[in-house]
Amino acid sequence: YVYVPGASGTGAVHILDVSNPAEPVEVGRYDPEYYIHDAHIKGDRMYACAGLTGLLDIVDISDKTNPVLLAQISDQTGYVHSAWTTEDDKYLIVAYETDGVPAVIWDIQDLDNIEAVETYSANLQSLVHNPYVRGDFSFFSHNTEGLRVMDVADPTLPVEVGYYDTYDGP
Repeated sequence: YVYVPGASGTGAVHILDVSNPAEPVEVGRYDPEYYIHDAHIKGDRMYACAGLTGLLDIVDISDKTNPVLLAQISDQTGYVHSAWTTEDDKYLIVAYETDGVPAVIWDIQDLDNIEAVETYSANLQSLVHNPYVRGDFSFFSHNTEGLRVMDVADPTLPVEVGYYDTYDGP
């Protein structure tokens, strides 16, 4: 399956079956009536980032024809740009693509009691962007601060363990 957020002017996430890549078929759509900018898909869940609304939807996609909203994070601090789960699916790391707004790590173990447990920014004057997780590490493109690598083995105590930056300006 391929998930296409923000397509066709609706802002919905279109779910395409690409078992025959030459003839993709739309089998479902998540359309909450607001624009979904980006989505992280893991297993039977979609984490849909709704940009300027300040919302992040956690959606059950086990039935691709009928996505169901399970929970919602409302955080009006910035543009809800992108998100990624930790390997164990217990935490969600969200980047807001807004200068001065750090990434937030959310504990999503209990969808009825989602809570922020930590924040991260290499420089609050810069923009934290696109978190990706592999193993115990989260990788952030951080615009003027380059690529940042965080050890998130304990997501409540992330530790920067490396970076690579090719930009020598402020």
